Amino acid sequence: MLSGSNNSDEKLVYDVINYIDVHLESMENLSALSAEFGYSYTHIAQKFSAFTGESLKSYHTKRRFEKSNEYLRQGYSVTKVAELMGFKSIHAFSRAYKKYVGMAPREYKKWAEEDKKNLPQPAENS
Repeated sequence: MLSGSNNSDEKLVYDVINYIDVHLESMENLSALSAEFGYSYTHIAQKFSAFTGESLKSYHTKRRFEKSNEYLRQGYSVTKVAELMGFKSIHAFSRAYKKYVGMAPREYKKWAEEDKKNLPQPAENS
């Protein structure tokens, strides 16, 4: 039955990834996964690591900051992004962002805006 067990574990991991991606902004913490999937957090975290080679916390953190970058590139204020991503304060968000991304969110936003201006424009066919 090992193979059947692997399939259900694989489905659980896939479902967890999907759930995190869809509920990134509304999930207060990863323990919500236990209630959602009916397994202990430890069980989910172990299966996740076994299949992805990445910890559940690390995946969740990575996705939060990828989503933050997306919002910053779309022109959202740093304050609004901090709020959307569930941080208690802009200061907590800025500290966490700088630690993870390597630059302050305002710097990233400025860099992304400059980068947009410097993108090559499509050539017109004459």
